[in-house]
Amino acid sequence: MRSLLVFFLTLSLSQSAWAVVVASTLPASRSVQTGNVAGVFATMINGGPGTATNCRVELGSAISADFYYQITDPVTNAPLGQRNTPVDIAAGQAQSFILGITPLAEINSRDVNFRFICDNDGPAPITPGLNTLLFSASENPVADVIALAATISGDGIVELPLDNQFGFFSVATVNLGSTATITVSTSTTGMRLSNALVCETNPVTAVCISDLAPEIVSVVTAGSTPTFSVFLSTEKEVAQAPAAVVQTRQQTLR
Repeated sequence: MRSLLVFFLTLSLSQSAWAVVVASTLPASRSVQTGNVAGVFATMINGGPGTATNCRVELGSAISADFYYQITDPVTNAPLGQRNTPVDIAAGQAQSFILGITPLAEINSRDVNFRFICDNDGPAPITPGLNTLLFSASENPVADVIALAATISGDGIVELPLDNQFGFFSVATVNLGSTATITVSTSTTGMRLSNALVCETNPVTAVCISDLAPEIVSVVTAGSTPTFSVFLSTEKEVAQAPAAVVQTRQQTLR
């Protein structure tokens, strides 16, 4: 009985040090000229019962680019401390970061992964669209469209009626780069939907000003703020799954 008690206490102490790391990034896509920094915001959450120690972010894809991470103030997004400095994250707490990617050569459009890792857990699971970046780089000036989505409920969840009735969400964008022609499309991960369609909208009335289609082509001028709507439908019930995402993708036509 004494040996069993000692074993139990040792196991309990070991479990108390566990960390469970998950992460997300924003925005979902960046496209910059070579030599320019593409900034991405990220959040790492420790869902475990113990402190996550020496947490840092690494570039998880083999691309020709310099990379850094830095913690930020979660309210203002202002960088804090020194770049590439690991941080501890207490149990049940989150840490915000800014990630900087400086491409050294042209990079064709691709999903870039990050490694969110701590000494006692990680890397965090990779979910395309949730904590990956659709990234490209060109030697010439290029459109860099930042997109943010909004749902009717305000919680990022789209309610889909059955029998192929449509639900939708809106997407606001800003082009931080140069004028270009882009394609806008949707992709779904982990969901079986009947339709995933997109249209460009009037930013004041939200009425579609383009055809509703799986992908559309749009001219975005430098500094412009075009808006879009994404329409989804299904014949069967879709369970709520935060790890399954609908991603609106913009790709510059080159």
